[in-house]
Amino acid sequence: ELFLSIDTKQVNWCHCDTIVRDECDINHARFLISLDIIRRVLTDYFHNNVHYCMNLTDIDDEIIKKAREKHLIENYMNNTSMTIEKILEDCQLALQVRCKIEQ
Repeated sequence: ELFLSIDTKQVNWCHCDTIVRDECDINHARFLISLDIIRRVLTDYFHNNVHYCMNLTDIDDEIIKKAREKHLIENYMNNTSMTIEKILEDCQLALQVRCKIEQ
């Protein structure tokens, strides 16, 4: 089906992220890579200005409980070069962006 933007050369695109209830797997990566390819085609091939927004899954009690049971934070920290300060900085930046969008 032919894609036609409402505003010539401007594409506003928002989608929901996958619901991750465990560690990420190849299907999560495939989904995100596919979206990135579409975005690149729209910008690089069709020369559209793409405003891209991805809604992240709300973290509920079930997800928090499972993460604690599996010690996901400790395992992640042991297998990454990122510091807890950098992770918290990234989280704060993401929250600032979300607050600006909601206003």
